[in-house]
This record gives sequence, structure tokens and C-alpha cells, in this order.
Amino acid sequence: MRDYAVFAVTAIGLLFTLRKPWIGVLLYAWFAYMNPHRLCYYRAYYFPFTMVIVSVLLISLLISRERKWPPLTRESVLLVAFSCWMTLSTLTALNADAAWGQWNQVMKIMFMVLVIMTMMTTRLRLNSFVWVIVLSLGYYAARGAFSTIRTGGNNRVYGPDFSFIADNNDLALAIVTVVPLIMYLVAITPRRWVRFGLLALVCCSVVAVIGTYSRAGMLALLCVSLMLCWKSKHRIRTTAAVVVLLGLVYAYAPSAWFDRMQTVGTYEQDNSAMGRINAWHFAVNLAADRPINGGGFEAFTPALFERYAPDPGNFHAAHSIYFKVLGEHGYVGLFLFLALGISTWWTARRVRKEARSIEGAEWAYHLVGMAQVALAGYAVGGAFGNLCYFDLPYHLMAIISGCGIAVRRMAAQAAAATPELEDSPAETLLQPESMSVLTT
Repeated sequence: MRDYAVFAVTAIGLLFTLRKPWIGVLLYAWFAYMNPHRLCYYRAYYFPFTMVIVSVLLISLLISRERKWPPLTRESVLLVAFSCWMTLSTLTALNADAAWGQWNQVMKIMFMVLVIMTMMTTRLRLNSFVWVIVLSLGYYAARGAFSTIRTGGNNRVYGPDFSFIADNNDLALAIVTVVPLIMYLVAITPRRWVRFGLLALVCCSVVAVIGTYSRAGMLALLCVSLMLCWKSKHRIRTTAAVVVLLGLVYAYAPSAWFDRMQTVGTYEQDNSAMGRINAWHFAVNLAADRPINGGGFEAFTPALFERYAPDPGNFHAAHSIYFKVLGEHGYVGLFLFLALGISTWWTARRVRKEARSIEGAEWAYHLVGMAQVALAGYAVGGAFGNLCYFDLPYHLMAIISGCGIAVRRMAAQAAAATPELEDSPAETLLQPESMSVLTT
């Protein structure tokens, strides 16, 4: 039954995409975040939905009157440069067979980011895009919260198989990163019952993060909570809500969860933590040997650990977006990755400043602000996660870029609608006709 439902929704979405290409972006985002086919059991499980959606989207885009090229911005240039550099590092990858498979997946994501930057440039489109992201990841937040409450927190929460968020740490980071977008929807939604539902989803997100037992997720959650208090117009009310929510977490979290969190201070005695540190040393040693291009995609392997890791037998995934990019793409790749994030942050500051002075652009001001909070949570939690190629941070960049285009368009329309100032009374009196009247 699930298979038929996924096929039916996809078919309907593709029909709308033929008329409006940006609907295809929403359909693509649904599969990128929720992975509905991974919730099925039969034909839909392995069906190439994304390939079909992107193909129809591109055909519709080519025959439509939509803009065909992404905006020429600092972020789009850095994104292309980072993609080109990852391609160069793949040409000399140490694990070539697996590297090209990962390169194929990552390049598809980067290409779609440029497509999203091209089309998602209006309030309706951007808000629809945010809704799809929130509801897709919100499903796993609600499901994770239900599982955590039902089992008393004794079973860890994981994401869908064969996805970027399959691991508990990656799922926790994704859920935390989307919380600020939920708060944005709370701010712009006029219906009270929808706001209550979104606030309930925030609570579910916190419970789900607890259920993942992810220390990185909790650090990201603390970062997002502090920034929400700082960015909120109602700081006292928001701070009180955060304190109450974290207090409930402290009161009702299982003892096993506290034991897991306490290992942050005693990491020397935790095998998982020491494995991560060993992986970080591996990345530094690999980058020291190949500082320009790194080891290429999928460089974190047991065979290469024997050559570069301090403890060759303690193989571990990178569990850090920064060390993962460093090990796979060298110092140049890490520089481009960090430059992309920093550039996006500064662009967000500029867009918020512009939106503040334009009537009717309050939505863009709030959306960009919450995107900044989401990026901050990603930057903190990502220091202990593997989501350096996940869609969400790049889509946040596209959202900020789209808001900037929308704000500039609104500013131009406001300027065009403003009538030219008539001559002032003083200037009118100085005209020859007025002078003659005064003389008479």
C-alpha cells in the first residue's frame, strides 16, 4: 500500500512539475529529506525516483520561461569551485573505485543546489520549500519522540536505511538543524492550531534528539537554543520556554542517557570518543602527506588507517565534517568548504539588514535569521558528525540566496512605485509665473 501511495504522489507531483518547474524542487526535497521510498517494502524501495524527478524538472525548466542560469553570487562561485576541487581530488583518489560512486552522488546534490538557487526566489516558493523540509524531517522527529517515550529511552533512534541520516548522530544533527526553520513557520503562520502543532513538533525534536543518544546532537541543540534566545524578539518568553524544556529533559531522561552524556568529560575512557580522535589524527596525517588534494572521497578505510592512523587497528568514521573534508580533499578543499560557510553567513547579515528597511520584507528578515541559527547548529554539531555533503546546509545557503534576490526585487519595485517628488513650495514660488503673481 505504501508503494502505491508513493508512486501516486510522485506521479501527481510530476504532472504539476511539467507546468511549474519549481514544484519539482519540492518533490525532490521530499525524497532528499524524508526518503519515503525507504519506508516501503517492494518496488518503490529501489525505484530511482530522484532520477525521474530531476529529469522531468530539467525538461520543464528548459521549455518554460523560467530563468535558466543560477545567480552569479559569491556563494554560487564558491560552490562551483568546491565542486571542481572535489572532482580533481577524485581523479587522484586513493580509493578510486568507491570514490567515483560517492562523487556521482555529491555532484548531483551540488547541481541541484544551483537549480534551487535559480528558481526558489519568491516568498511563495521559499516558504513552500521550507514547509517540505520541516515536514519531511519532522516526520522522523515525531517518530523518534514516540519511540523514545514508548520504550522509556531504552532504544536508540535511527534514520532511514541507505540515507545520509541513517546514523543516529547524523539524524540528531539534521533534526536540530531544522528546529529554527520550524520556529520561522511558527512566526509567520496565522492559524493558531498550526502554530500549536509546530511547537509540538519542536518538543518532539528535542525528545527525538535525546532518543538518538547523540552527544553531538545535544551540543548542537544547546547552540541552537542559545541562538534562538538571542535572535528572538521575545527573549524573556523564549528563554523561559527553553529553560522549562531543558528542565523536563533533565528530569525525565533515562539514566543510560546521562551515562552517555557524561562521557564527554571522560572521553579518554570512551572507546567511541578515542576512535574519533584517532580518525581525526588520521585525517591530519593524510593531509600532511597529500596537502593539496587529500585522499579523495571514501578515504577513511581500514587499509589507509594502517598507513596514516596513530592506532592502525582502531578504524573509525571521520565523525567531523571538518576533518572529513580535510582528509578527503586536502587543505584547499577545507578552505573552500569553510569559505562557503563564512560567505553564506555574511550574506545573511547583509540580506537581513536590507530586509529590515523594506516594508513587506519581514518574512525574509525572519527566514534568513533562522537560517543563520540553523547554520550555527550545523557548524557546532557537524564538528562531531559526517554530514559535510548532506543537502541541508547547502539548501540553507540557497534559501539565503533566494531571500536576497527577493528582497532586492522588492526594493526595486518599491523604488519604481514611489512617484517623483513634486517641486517644493519654496521652489514653486521661485518660478516665473509665481513671481508675477506675487508682484501683482
